[in-house]
Amino acid sequence: MAMNVEEEVGRLKEEMQRLGQLQPDGSYKIPFPGIFVDLMDLSIANGTRKLGARSGTEKVSNKDLAHNLHVNTYRSDLGFKVVIASLTKERKLNLQNKEELEKLHKKLELFGDLDKIVRSQRTELKKANQSLEDLNRELQALRSDYLSRRPLSKKDVEELVLRISERPKFIEQQTEALTRELSEKVDKVEALIHRLEKVIIG
Repeated sequence: MAMNVEEEVGRLKEEMQRLGQLQPDGSYKIPFPGIFVDLMDLSIANGTRKLGARSGTEKVSNKDLAHNLHVNTYRSDLGFKVVIASLTKERKLNLQNKEELEKLHKKLELFGDLDKIVRSQRTELKKANQSLEDLNRELQALRSDYLSRRPLSKKDVEELVLRISERPKFIEQQTEALTRELSEKVDKVEALIHRLEKVIIG
């Protein structure tokens, strides 16, 4: 029986050395003192256990020593497993947060591009309206110049009225078509922006 206990002590001692918890002088170093028992060190030499400043030196059997080593080794392994599980969970959460931030960044970039498109469409619409106003002013100037240069016959007046009445209609039709086209584009962009906002908020 004593031989089995000594073998168990030797096996546990080798395990402690592998885990880096057994010091060269034979003392046992606890890696997480805040988690495990309040123990200063444990000496394997001559079957002696030290309990630090709280108690003196007492003799223990190899069986008790083996039991203590087994318990503390189990607790150390359990502590390592807890730490590893915690680090693994933290790393997983960090990766998930990184992926979510990258997705949000892409959505914000897309939102910025759509905003630029809307601004560009509005600028084009303003230019079209300005061109129409300029054309109307030129038409009025041309009519005034024409009337001031020569007396108008009845036929001339009729032709002029017909031309003037037809030209604004043509211009108006073109303007309406351009306005409808731009409005449709703006509506599509705004609808796309609303869908994107719902995706970002959701």
